[in-house]
Amino acid sequence: MAGEFPSDKQSGEEPARTLRVRLFPLPNFVLFPHVVRGLHIFEPRYCEMLQEAMESDQLIAMATLNPGWESSYQGSPELHPMVCVGKIIRHQPTEDGRHNILLRGYVRGMITQELVGDAFRRAEIKVIECRIPSENPEMLPQKLSVSLAQIFLCISRHFPTAPLVSLLQHQTPSVDSIGPFSYMLASLLPLPLDTQIGLLEETCPFNRIALIESWLSQMTGEPLGGDASSLSIWDKKGNKDGQDYPPNFSLN
Repeated sequence: MAGEFPSDKQSGEEPARTLRVRLFPLPNFVLFPHVVRGLHIFEPRYCEMLQEAMESDQLIAMATLNPGWESSYQGSPELHPMVCVGKIIRHQPTEDGRHNILLRGYVRGMITQELVGDAFRRAEIKVIECRIPSENPEMLPQKLSVSLAQIFLCISRHFPTAPLVSLLQHQTPSVDSIGPFSYMLASLLPLPLDTQIGLLEETCPFNRIALIESWLSQMTGEPLGGDASSLSIWDKKGNKDGQDYPPNFSLN
């Protein structure tokens, strides 16, 4: 898995990839592919996990704890099965034995089985690629442009501290780049946890844009969605404000 981030895939059957990953479960936290998040690591078991990652492939899979995790946090509380494997792109140890890292989302996967025997949790996952329909309808670029224009205008009105300019400097929205762009756009908005998980699960990037537009419409009352609905090519689940980009470190 080392190397460049995977690009979005065209539709079609491909052999499923499986990976064995280290799990870093957190409540109310979702990592998206192509997005950079800051983490503060201090628990001994996760410091051990970090050390192993730094000595090998620099990869950690971020998992989301399901509701009710509080009663068994020191053990193995239930996880949402969809995870995102991230690569450590910056590591900053502190004098008191803690660690700040920047983690960049690499690839999504579904937990197929959890492995035992370590201080921290591990799992085997089935890699879930993003998939772009191979037919690419002729009107799709125009519809995408109109939809994104509506989204940007709505965000500028209601979430003026979202760093859209910084986002556009990192990624230009187009039919070819909409996969990474959809995740990066989602990372700028104060989306509820279930919406974030739904976006992580969604395999089609055009559906993700439609989901973001739908959430914005519900939150702001603006009548968005006229063109976004036509971006939903496949059925759903067919298979910070004021921060710079990348974000600063955050506590876990």
